[in-house]
Amino acid sequence: MMFFVAFVAVSCNPMEDINGELDDEYTGPVREDLTYTLTPSDYKDISEIAKEHTLTVEAYELAERVAEDTMLFSGQAAVYAPYVLNNKDSLLGFGVETMLELTYITQGFEEVKSNVEAGETVTFPYTYNFSGHENYDEVNQDGWTGYKLVETSSNTWQYRYYQSEDRYYAQMSGYQDDATAHDTWMVSPGLDVSAVDVKTFSFQSAQGHPAGDAKLRVYVMDNADPSKATVKDEVTYTAPEEVPGGYSDYVSSGDIDLSSYNNVVYVGFQYDAPVGGTTTFQVNDFRFAGGLQDAIAEVKVNTSEMFTIGKDLKWVTPSVISFDFAQSDYQYMTDYVKANSELTKYWESNYNGREIYYGSSPNYSNFDMRYSTRAIEDDSREAEFDPELVELYNMGVASSDFSALDAKLEERTLEAMMMMLKNKYAGGGAVIESNGETITYEVRALWFLEGYVNQYVVVSYQCTKASPNPEFEQIEVTYE
Repeated sequence: MMFFVAFVAVSCNPMEDINGELDDEYTGPVREDLTYTLTPSDYKDISEIAKEHTLTVEAYELAERVAEDTMLFSGQAAVYAPYVLNNKDSLLGFGVETMLELTYITQGFEEVKSNVEAGETVTFPYTYNFSGHENYDEVNQDGWTGYKLVETSSNTWQYRYYQSEDRYYAQMSGYQDDATAHDTWMVSPGLDVSAVDVKTFSFQSAQGHPAGDAKLRVYVMDNADPSKATVKDEVTYTAPEEVPGGYSDYVSSGDIDLSSYNNVVYVGFQYDAPVGGTTTFQVNDFRFAGGLQDAIAEVKVNTSEMFTIGKDLKWVTPSVISFDFAQSDYQYMTDYVKANSELTKYWESNYNGREIYYGSSPNYSNFDMRYSTRAIEDDSREAEFDPELVELYNMGVASSDFSALDAKLEERTLEAMMMMLKNKYAGGGAVIESNGETITYEVRALWFLEGYVNQYVVVSYQCTKASPNPEFEQIEVTYE
């Protein structure tokens, strides 16, 4: 398993000529190997301290979660841990510049396995969105299998991608193959119901150009091969509406109960059509056991951070506070655009809500920097396109130079990151300096680039006005 930690630990360089830097009025011992791990009662103390220093409802609720979840969230250790450390008699009495490694539980993210091999059984919360394959390839990979029970038919379930909506899906149609009946299946990997807590599955589906009596039927089976299954229970699901001559919206099937099956089952999607039936059916976002979008789950992870004794012989905040923006930060930007009367036209409901002015996407916890999402006009999209970005894109096409568009996209995103940082510390916690040292805030965000490339950008800030309602100055931008 891969872990993505939401709070990045701070590292300190070894001390040089430490004795020459000690406070002349104090000759206590200097320790370089002092360690401490927060206890459950420490989390409760930090929760109470954090609640006293918050000014917003959101910050107060997060402070409450520290005690409820026994964990710290991004940036909290640096701000509130010194309060706890300075009340520990066993951690006092050491010399200036003594270092302590503090270990605590924080919010992390676990990459949930989303693909399986042929014959492998799914025993975990699972999401499959049919991505990663060539358009028109037959669905027969990642543990999924296809079957044609009418040999005279030619069409099969295919992997498809619709660029303007950035949507992957599986599709089956009788189009140009209507001289024969169809009994064509797409079957999931084995799903071990006994191994999971949430015993349901769900999917989204759409249909287009209805013709003939074609149906999409869904079954729970005891064998991947529908011709060999001895259990083949058809399930009821919420189906999309017919749109003559066009395509329906995607609709969720609803959660389909599997609690009566205490073994391995297979979900089969049957395209059932008589001669002349050509309706197109599309399926995506298949989930088993409450599988998460992006196959990323929040988890608790252990991390550590270095604190030092200051000249007042108290533990002080590290000089660098580093963290990744969380899903809630991207949600803030999306909600801001939606609520802004001048910007709300750039918001759309796709992918649980996103905006294309700054590019924030809470669903994926990233900034979408792709031209196809932000600058290439598409009348089928719900959101309007920013005319400034569209003009820069067209200029880039004409000159084969997109540097001006890239610069504008980066400018917008850095503006959004500044807004997210201010909002994060609006209720408290941001300070200009600690123990005479200027505090640097290093914030990392994920950018989703053309070619489906992920890139992290790290922006360093200095606080110029402390919380509440802090101000920051951007000092450096680096790329990972």
